[in-house]
Formats: sequence, C-alpha cells, structure tokens
Amino acid sequence: MQAERAEGHLANELLGDDDDDGAALKAVNLNSEKDYKEFGKNVGAILLGGKAPYRIENFYKELSKDLGKHLDSKQIKKISDSLQSIYNMKLQEEK
Repeated sequence: MQAERAEGHLANELLGDDDDDGAALKAVNLNSEKDYKEFGKNVGAILLGGKAPYRIENFYKELSKDLGKHLDSKQIKKISDSLQSIYNMKLQEEK
C-alpha cells in the first residue's frame, strides 16, 4: 500500500491529477537540456517503479512514433546509438 501511494504521488507530481478524461498533464518547463534531463529522470523513475514494467516497451514505441516529424536524422541516430549501447551491455550481461 505504501509503495502504491508513493508511486501515485510521483505520477501526480509529474503529470498532474487525472481529470475526467484521464488526460491531464502538469505544465512542465522544457527550455533547456537540464530541464529535459530532469524530466526524463522523473518519467523514468515512475515507469521503472511501476507495477507493470513489461509495458515500458509499448510506452517507448508510442513515444518514438513521431520522432521523424520533430527531429532530424542526426538526432534520431544519437537516440538509436544510445539504445544500441544499452542493448549491447544487457546482451553481454545475459551471456
């Protein structure tokens, strides 16, 4: 119960309280690299601390659907390289 309340509190801090349609988002100031990194850490803490971490794959698939509309190829490549590096390390651990 305590963990559920803590998780709910983190989600509310990050995303705001749910309204009737469940689509409320807290206003987030994303003007600097530091802002984006902090926001990413907060989202990561909520996702990885949740009760259904197996759904994180779907979250990232949905998040990345429109990258091509908003980023250039170099930015997408940097994201891809970062994920590839994480994949390679995990694969090595599993062997």
